[in-house]
Amino acid sequence: HLVWITAPLCPIHHRQLHQLLKIAGVDLEYTTDPIERLIRATKAISILMCMVLNALHEVRSPQN
Repeated sequence: HLVWITAPLCPIHHRQLHQLLKIAGVDLEYTTDPIERLIRATKAISILMCMVLNALHEVRSPQN
């Protein structure tokens, strides 16, 4: 994790994010390797951004 990156999520979306991270094989365990921490954080951010974009898309064009 990178301490300067946080995302306030409700419990439902927090669980969803962790489920997606697990499915994607993103390891959130601490490592002393700063490059590996950055890689892991970037992967997690990418998945979070997909969640945000999907939510925006649903609001923009709701399914009827």
